[in-house]
Amino acid sequence: MNSASFPKQARLRSRPEFDRVFKNVSQKLNAGGITVLASRNQSCGARLGLAIAKKALPTAVARNRVKRLVRESFRCHYNELNNWDIIVLAQRQILQKDNRQILATLSSHWHRLGRL
Repeated sequence: MNSASFPKQARLRSRPEFDRVFKNVSQKLNAGGITVLASRNQSCGARLGLAIAKKALPTAVARNRVKRLVRESFRCHYNELNNWDIIVLAQRQILQKDNRQILATLSSHWHRLGRL
């Protein structure tokens, strides 16, 4: 994957794909207002899905900021995430974090997944 792109094959796109990860969570990482649910896949690389709830982040600006940061962090760490389907959830406390703190939390999540 080109580091500046986020192609369709690197995304979870359908309801059954999301449901499979929610039902078969093999890793759950939670820190800094970010929860990462991960399940091994049979495809040729990592795939990312975002489930950022309006209840947790009430404004579109906040939700879009978090989604943008998650996608960017995922693109930067894609090569170390071997065959994981990943769903990222956000909690309300993420609103108190700045971009650098969010990226650091995501980076630690990706490193932990990459070692498994």
